[in-house]
Amino acid sequence: MARDASRRRSAAGHTLLELLVVLALIGILSGIAGVASGVSGAQHLDMAEVQIRDALEWARAQAHSNRAPVGVVFDPVEDRFALVDATGAELLDPLTHSGYEVSFHRPNQPRLVDMLSANFGAGGHALIFDAQGVPMTGGTIRLQARGVSRVLTVDAATGALSSS
Repeated sequence: MARDASRRRSAAGHTLLELLVVLALIGILSGIAGVASGVSGAQHLDMAEVQIRDALEWARAQAHSNRAPVGVVFDPVEDRFALVDATGAELLDPLTHSGYEVSFHRPNQPRLVDMLSANFGAGGHALIFDAQGVPMTGGTIRLQARGVSRVLTVDAATGALSSS
C-alpha cells in the first residue's frame, strides 16, 4: 500500500514547495548575474588597459630576450590586438599556448570596449620593439566603453604606458 502511494506521488510531479524553492533559486541567481553585469565603463577600460599593459611588457621582454623585433599589432576595426614576431607570425601566449591575441568581443575579455584608434607614427597600428626591447616609436591607443573614453600613451623612449 505504501508503494502505491509513493508511485502515485512520483507520477504526479513536484510539490508546490519544491517549485517555489526552484523559482527562488532562479531569482537569486538572476539577481547575482544582474549585479555582475553592472560593471561601469571605467572598469571595463581598466581591465582593457591591464591587458594592453601586460601585452606590451611581454612583447618588450620577448624582444629583449630573443634579440629580435616583436610587434603589438592593434586592429581598431575588430577591437583586438595581437603579438607578432619580425615575420608577422603570431607569438604564442605563455598561458594558453595558442596565439597571443586579445579580442574585446570574446566572452572572457572586457566586453563593450571599443578601440577607437591606435597610432604609432610610421608603424601605423603596430608598436614595434627592437632587438633591445626599445620601442621604435611612441604612440597612442584610444579606447571607449559605455560613454567613458581613455587615451593610453606609449612613451617613445621607455615604452612605458600611461593613461589619461
